[in-house]
Amino acid sequence: MTEKERVVMIEHVAYSKARLDEGKVLVFGPVLDPMEVFGIAIVEVKDETELRSLITNDPAVKAVVHVKDEFYPMDPRTFVRGVSSLPSETAKSTQF
Repeated sequence: MTEKERVVMIEHVAYSKARLDEGKVLVFGPVLDPMEVFGIAIVEVKDETELRSLITNDPAVKAVVHVKDEFYPMDPRTFVRGVSSLPSETAKSTQF
């Protein structure tokens, strides 16, 4: 990692931590894959526009250190720790 990349990654982590504190990011961090370097974030946003804003404002994206984004909506029937009831049977998945 170059010095520039190191600085950008520090900014990326600070940006992600701020979104975590805001409640937009639920969890984020590096994936321990010996074949490549990448991270994952699980976010809660109202729509694709908000998601794209999170991505485009990330310092790693702006600096072109990070070049690949993939995102997939989760089914609303997903279980979350601390939530004691099941989602409604009529819940609809958001498709971006």
